[in-house]
Amino acid sequence: EIRYKRTLSARNAEKWAFSMNKCTGRNDFISIIKHSSQVGAPKCRDGTGIKKTMRVLLTSAGLETEEIKNHFISMLGKDTSSVKALFIPTAAIDAEAVKVLPKCMNDLIKCGIQNKNIKVYDLHIGMDMEELGQYDVVYLCGGSTKYLLERINETGFRAALLKYIGTNGLVIGVSAGSIIFANNLPDNLALIDTKLDVHCAEGEKKGKVSFPFKDKMRLTDTCALSIRNFPDELEIIGQ
Repeated sequence: EIRYKRTLSARNAEKWAFSMNKCTGRNDFISIIKHSSQVGAPKCRDGTGIKKTMRVLLTSAGLETEEIKNHFISMLGKDTSSVKALFIPTAAIDAEAVKVLPKCMNDLIKCGIQNKNIKVYDLHIGMDMEELGQYDVVYLCGGSTKYLLERINETGFRAALLKYIGTNGLVIGVSAGSIIFANNLPDNLALIDTKLDVHCAEGEKKGKVSFPFKDKMRLTDTCALSIRNFPDELEIIGQ
């Protein structure tokens, strides 16, 4: 059973306290490389710009299919029973988004990640790279893209998250948790230089994605954009 309780901060900003019992194109690589280079990350260039290895999986609805789930496990690259996950439900500030949180948590559990290895982090305060680097995966839930970006930027989590991505940390986004990496809103994380539409009736064609990106990319609930390397390993998983 997973329970959620709404609380208010001193400034009346909506936040969610989360308690859990047992339950079964042009990319802003300059900022990423600046952050990653501080911790000795490798970097290289091709003829068009910086080429960077990373592990990012952008989805509309999480691990909705076995294909996406298996791809996520392959990106983890280790025994899931030992994986440590950081679960961020911050975007879920309305009732509909909160209803989806148990499903998001179950995405991790159904992959074999143990409850005791999942930390819920609601972005009330920042987290530095030293602490963030202890986790094998960061899971960003859906809800309000605007609110999630505000919290990421205001708490300083942006810098740590970009360093984490730049040093090959695995990130999975769900809905708003994916859109923050695209150009939909100001002050986004500028990972992909395109707008991203989620929960679409028709999505991008399965297979390798050409680079630079077209002006807008569409994801259905049963497909995902897998980013392993710019510009060579961009792929649509599912359809």
